[in-house]
Amino acid sequence: METIYSAGIRACEVRRLLVSDVDFTDGVLRVQGKGGHERRSPLGRSALQWLVRYLEEARPKLKPRSEALFVTRYGLAFSPSGMSIRLQHLADGVPTTTVRVTAHALRRAAAAHCQQAGMSVREIQEFLGHLQLDTTIRYTGIGRRDLAQAVERFHPRGQMKHGALPSGEKP
Repeated sequence: METIYSAGIRACEVRRLLVSDVDFTDGVLRVQGKGGHERRSPLGRSALQWLVRYLEEARPKLKPRSEALFVTRYGLAFSPSGMSIRLQHLADGVPTTTVRVTAHALRRAAAAHCQQAGMSVREIQEFLGHLQLDTTIRYTGIGRRDLAQAVERFHPRGQMKHGALPSGEKP
């Protein structure tokens, strides 16, 4: 869960991760995204610590028969449904959680939290590996009103109301 949230990766991307995709020195994952696009996604300190612990303590006990980073109790890579079931099982273990937890929900939460912390939409687009900015805008919930408010606040001509030009300027 920590890896999905920290790196903002899709369920299919986490299932495709290999042990060799983790760069502990730089704190990033090499992620194979949609359409075969590769990106490097940063990992937070907590996610790195959990990955180290998983690789040292838990993964060897699973007797992996796959190079997949995350394996099932049978040592195999997760199936799509297996990953979903495992995530919900982990969430069910948290007494205060009553919501359905999915990789997609964790990814959206990561995007929303990055936006709340001040990350630009363009930076979030890169972080999530979206090819189209429109997709990122849907993820972050930025609407036309938000965009208009941002333009009014930050654009050099933002203080103009109702299309009025500053005195003396021509269209």
